[in-house]
Amino acid sequence: MLVVMIGRCLVLLALVACHSVADGPQPITSEPPPTQGPPRTAPTPEAAPGKLGASCTPGQRDERYGVDPCGAKQRIALEMNPRQAVFTREVPCTLGASHTRAPNEITSCIEGDRLFVQSMCQMCRVPLSGWAAVAQLDELTPEGARDLQGLLHLPTGSALSTTAAWKQALAR
Repeated sequence: MLVVMIGRCLVLLALVACHSVADGPQPITSEPPPTQGPPRTAPTPEAAPGKLGASCTPGQRDERYGVDPCGAKQRIALEMNPRQAVFTREVPCTLGASHTRAPNEITSCIEGDRLFVQSMCQMCRVPLSGWAAVAQLDELTPEGARDLQGLLHLPTGSALSTTAAWKQALAR
């Protein structure tokens, strides 16, 4: 009985294999897969929600980090990238080691009124685990400045309000 069942399975496998070979390999095309609905277009950087300079409503905290990204001019003043600890675009200044607070190494630099920060987890099992952020320092609200100071493990007693104050705090 067992021999008969094994024989039937082998015959079935042979039929399936012959059918797959007879169909031939599927051709490789450079055509994109068909989409459902109208084609999507990427939003312009100025209008993309969550992007630096886009309009926003104050008080809408980003729950992932507990920060309010909306600045004093009702534009995004703090852009966060939660999934990648490296910048996906070129940074105009050299990221210097600010400090390490286990398990994260936080590096930052300031160019003009923009602060570039990346925090990379040194002990995480996922490569490039951490976050990156860009802040428009001259548009941060006092609450936004304290939120960012907390993320950078800087004292949050008084909000840093000038680029010079941020440079001094990050140089420590």
